[in-house]
Amino acid sequence: MAAAASGSSSINYIDRWFDIIDKLKETCPSVAPALNGTYGYECGGKLLINTKDKLIGVLTRSPENCVKILSAINQLTGLTLSNKILVGYRENLDRSLAGGGESKAEAKISPEEARKALLEKAENGGVPVETI
Repeated sequence: MAAAASGSSSINYIDRWFDIIDKLKETCPSVAPALNGTYGYECGGKLLINTKDKLIGVLTRSPENCVKILSAINQLTGLTLSNKILVGYRENLDRSLAGGGESKAEAKISPEEARKALLEKAENGGVPVETI
């Protein structure tokens, strides 16, 4: 099982994000619909969910939902993430399609600025945020 590098400031698209959502339709049907239209990223060992929908922020306050989301990620990608899920929206953070679907996020701003913006958005949305 791969572990996410903690303290890393790069933002990486979580490969197989849409497969993860499909798996959650079986294991966590209350959360899966709210993840439609979202993108999942890893930054500093944490899951960042890029979405305009505030419902997923509410749903991820439940420890049970967090465990199911993170378990699906681990089962399908081998990635082990912290139990802190950050939810926010950044319009200019897109999945890179370069290199035949390379799994890195291509930011039009620096990764550090994007990370700070998502952290701020999560805090403003009432999601507990812990920075390390």
